[in-house]
Amino acid sequence: MSKGFHSEALISEFVKEGDVEEDMRDEIREILNRKHVHQYEQAKKNGPNGDKSGFLSTVRSISDIGK
Repeated sequence: MSKGFHSEALISEFVKEGDVEEDMRDEIREILNRKHVHQYEQAKKNGPNGDKSGFLSTVRSISDIGK
């Protein structure tokens, strides 16, 4: 079974149960089929000179407050 088949079955079930409107099928399909990315991997996409003040830096600075 392909990933596409599973997402279509899941979307159909959501629509049938009334959890998702029919006109949202394309958007839900796109979301379900997105590649999983960790937050630290997003920072790597910016390159070595990318923005260093990202989410993880904020978390580190907040955790340093308690020290």
